[in-house]
Amino acid sequence: MSNDFPSDKIKARFIGQGTLILGDVIVEENVWIGHYCLLDGLNAQLRVKKNSVIASHVAIYTHNTMWRDIGLGKKIIAKVTIGENVHIGHGAIILPKEDGELIIGDHVIIHANAVVSTSIPPWHIYTRSGTLKLIRKEKSNLPFQNP
Repeated sequence: MSNDFPSDKIKARFIGQGTLILGDVIVEENVWIGHYCLLDGLNAQLRVKKNSVIASHVAIYTHNTMWRDIGLGKKIIAKVTIGENVHIGHGAIILPKEDGELIIGDHVIIHANAVVSTSIPPWHIYTRSGTLKLIRKEKSNLPFQNP
């Protein structure tokens, strides 16, 4: 891990080459961040909770300027929280659709190349097409069963 990141706020076990971490970003223990990611906390706090995986080429923003850019609105700013034990697939983009807070719940899987703009409840899979699928829990010692 590079020494370029403040150790009191960034406690990831791995940060890949070319990854940018900007602004108010907190990364908890045992988080793996792939190569060429962007974690942009320049506008609000971005927190990644423990044991999560962010695959390469993922971008996570705390703002969205699309409506402002075309003259139909203002810049959207939201605090973003990524829960515990979350897997964000290669090339996914997370950016808020409205002001406030965007929360990715614990034990969520986000497919590769998905675009997420709203909160996702715990124990769900978010597909590239934007569909939510509940992860079925078992009564055994395993936390869940693959759907």
